[in-house]
Amino acid sequence: MRDPHQGFPRIAGNALPGRRATTNPVTIARMGIRTRFLLCLLVVLLPMAATALWTMRLVDDALEERIEIGLADSLRLEAARILQTLSRYADQGETLAASTWVRDSVVAVVDTRTVAADRAGAGGDPAGGVASDATARALPVVGAGDAFVTIDPDLARPLDRLAVRLREEAATDRSEIVDLCIVDVDGRVLGASPGARWKPRDPALIAAALDSGRARFGRAWRVTGGDGDGEGRLGLVAPVLGRDGRPVGALLLETRLAPVLDLVSSHVQLGSTTEAHVAQPDGEGGAEFITPLRFDERAAFERTASAASHVPIVAALSAPSARVLRAPDYRGADSILAIRTLEPTGWGLVVKIDAAEAMGPVAHVRDVVRATLLATLALLVAVWLAALRPLGVRLQRTAAAAERVARGSLQTPVGDGRSDEVGELARTIDRLASDLEADRSMRSAAESRLRHQATHDELTGLANRKRANALIEELGETPTRSAAVVFMDLDGFKAVNDVHGHGVGDEVLVEVAERLESALPPGATLARWGGDEFLAVLPDVDGRSAEGIARRLRASLDEPVRSSAGTHRVGCSVGVASAGEDRPLARAIVEADAAMYAEKYRRRSEGTTDAFAARAVESALDERRVELWVQPIVSSVPGSDRVRLAGAEALVRLRTREGGIIPPDDFLSAVRKAPLGRALDRRVLERAIEGLGRWRRAGVVDARFTLSINVTGASLRDPGLGAELAATLRRHRVPAACVVIEISEKTGDFDLAVVGELRDLGVRIALDDVGLHRSNIDRLVSVNPEIAKIDRQWLDDEVVLPRLVDLCRSLGFTLVAEGVETDAQLARLRELRVSRHQGYLFDRPRPAVSFVERWGRHGAIAATSAFEPDAA
Repeated sequence: MRDPHQGFPRIAGNALPGRRATTNPVTIARMGIRTRFLLCLLVVLLPMAATALWTMRLVDDALEERIEIGLADSLRLEAARILQTLSRYADQGETLAASTWVRDSVVAVVDTRTVAADRAGAGGDPAGGVASDATARALPVVGAGDAFVTIDPDLARPLDRLAVRLREEAATDRSEIVDLCIVDVDGRVLGASPGARWKPRDPALIAAALDSGRARFGRAWRVTGGDGDGEGRLGLVAPVLGRDGRPVGALLLETRLAPVLDLVSSHVQLGSTTEAHVAQPDGEGGAEFITPLRFDERAAFERTASAASHVPIVAALSAPSARVLRAPDYRGADSILAIRTLEPTGWGLVVKIDAAEAMGPVAHVRDVVRATLLATLALLVAVWLAALRPLGVRLQRTAAAAERVARGSLQTPVGDGRSDEVGELARTIDRLASDLEADRSMRSAAESRLRHQATHDELTGLANRKRANALIEELGETPTRSAAVVFMDLDGFKAVNDVHGHGVGDEVLVEVAERLESALPPGATLARWGGDEFLAVLPDVDGRSAEGIARRLRASLDEPVRSSAGTHRVGCSVGVASAGEDRPLARAIVEADAAMYAEKYRRRSEGTTDAFAARAVESALDERRVELWVQPIVSSVPGSDRVRLAGAEALVRLRTREGGIIPPDDFLSAVRKAPLGRALDRRVLERAIEGLGRWRRAGVVDARFTLSINVTGASLRDPGLGAELAATLRRHRVPAACVVIEISEKTGDFDLAVVGELRDLGVRIALDDVGLHRSNIDRLVSVNPEIAKIDRQWLDDEVVLPRLVDLCRSLGFTLVAEGVETDAQLARLRELRVSRHQGYLFDRPRPAVSFVERWGRHGAIAATSAFEPDAA
């Protein structure tokens, strides 16, 4: 940077010698400043206008998207209501058609007529013995109790009385069936109620119902004349199946249309132009409205839309999935509409709102934005004339003074004494020279600080990974130079973080870094590689010396590390590798990393981490961070694919202070080896039985529901377990038969006398992981549990699984299959008559509140409902 006191060559005057000055440079500069200010105003205004227009576009799009989402939601709601009612109609029709008296009556008439026709064709007397045989048959009549009537197949419509009885029975059951007609497979009428008048317009409808064996819907129409004058009806064909499952006839049912469509009309309450309407195909590619329209109350069964009209209701007849579009409605008004075809009937459903009403708020906002932009433009012009133009003159004078400072004339003041920003700028120019040197010094210090931060760890102050890699690269440029690296990873640090939090973890890392650095020889560099990993780079050190340094590094962590939360036992796994002419240092790092992980695996297998896990459990018990999660045990409903809730297994989890979850695999092995297991069991038993008692009193589970609880060997060796469990059951008013104590392969040794005392209380015993090891089979005989839980490893074994099931069944155990995850496994278990299952196919373990919401009687899934997986 040029020293401002040095000075610059000066030119006297403002024109070159020998030439006459024809233009005033001050005037040119002043005009340039004013022009720039004007451009600045435009630069401010144009982005504002563009932003306003773009914002309005976003608001338009967002509003239209929200309207489309709302219409789609309304469409789903209306469709769900209609489809639910149609499904109920179909179930009523199929139930009526499947009645024993309907089936036997139709079969008797059809068989008798068939035999009579065969005899007549053979030259016999069709009015002879066959008719008398049919007349002799006595069949029950609906609503007649134990009474019987005879059917004369010689009558043209022998089942009229049955049809009347069926209609009366439907009325008694509060069904929406108004009239019905009984026909054979050829469509001939065998009987009808007095008001029945409907026959399908399409003869193939009856054939389709008979072929599929399921009810099919016909057209909707309006009754004219008679008792139901003006009432909407909906036709329904329900097949009548013989005992061999073949169709023998059908019921042509007339049902009330109003319960299906009445709720659609309530949609008009949402706005001044909102409405929903339904139409059915008219047979010519068009649509016939079967509901009133908001702007045409007489449209039902009187108004149609031709295929050529291209109105949305016609498109709704061929839209199997929901669609949202913007188009003119039946009035020609621009509208936003959601359409869908209702598959059981072929109806089209439309939910709509006029675009003018939907987008009305945005139009008002758009007018306000335009007015605001015009007002802003006028204001900016006024500001330019009143303030910015005079400001340009002052800035020109200040610029001239700055130029003088640049030439070295630092004693000439600007001459602007006003107390505003321009005046402050003028005074700042006078202080500029004295501040330049100070600025240079501060910048140099800042650059040095940034260089240090770029190559050092912020927490520990050690070199960071970037600095270590640069040092390794530098050492690698001299292959003949010996060097070694020591890779270190802390053992037990995760437990410190999980139990005490990251703040305490940072304190531990700082002290560990100080100890490790003090154990290194001069010239070595210690770097924090990442997380709880450290790397020591040892220039001019061979492999043997590196091993000695590694031992000192390990020994530096023999003493517990202190923090604000107390003392912590932290060790480290170490990997050492040296470089040479045949092995670059970069490769040595990879070998050291591998050696470190091999040592960590060995130390972990030797149980060095169990103490940390035990401390985590002890802390969770003291701070009440032990949680119970629940996984359901379901039983198959005989004769169907449905399951019902039979029980559940309580599973323990630990919650960290930060809100995370510690899984059982991280602490149970340590708990089983320590007396701490008894304290954990006591907490789990108390909370599990307390929760079960609360569920039973609230009616969340039924009286047959059982809760399985795992306990450690420490509890099963304690003679006081039985008395303690009995007191807990009495305190929470839970029957002992509702509790199952599970003994797993990992439980270890236990006292059979304690198990016998639990069984005397009425508590059931379950042996977990049956088949996992041979010792399980031995325990089947010695423990003689009431329940045997088959291990998941045998569910796909077609040889071992049947024999394991037979063994357990022969010993009289109730079977539960664990780890069921696929439909194929479930089907195989059902073939073996194993009816109780547990696994991810039905649900994962979840917190107790979530379990009640999903599986409780008052939750989203009833205890007797079919399993439905999560949408998430």
